Amino acid sequence: GRAVRRFGARRPVRASPVIAGGIVFWGATDGAIYGVRGGGAAEVLYDPRTPGAQFALPLALADGAVIASASNGVLFVLEYPASL
Repeated sequence: GRAVRRFGARRPVRASPVIAGGIVFWGATDGAIYGVRGGGAAEVLYDPRTPGAQFALPLALADGAVIASASNGVLFVLEYPASL
């Protein structure tokens, strides 16, 4: 099919996005976790600014949290944003 919308990141996105509560979440190799709701603009939800913290695996969602495994061996559990 054709692209309906595109969202950029500072570095490549290698993992599949996850969706919860009408928000699409994804991690990127730039070390940030992004989110977008409906027709809105993509926003950086979390950026640890930690060397080597690349998010190349799919995120998980559970109990109001976004769970992300970074390439530097750290597991991040982030509070689910109420709104974007």
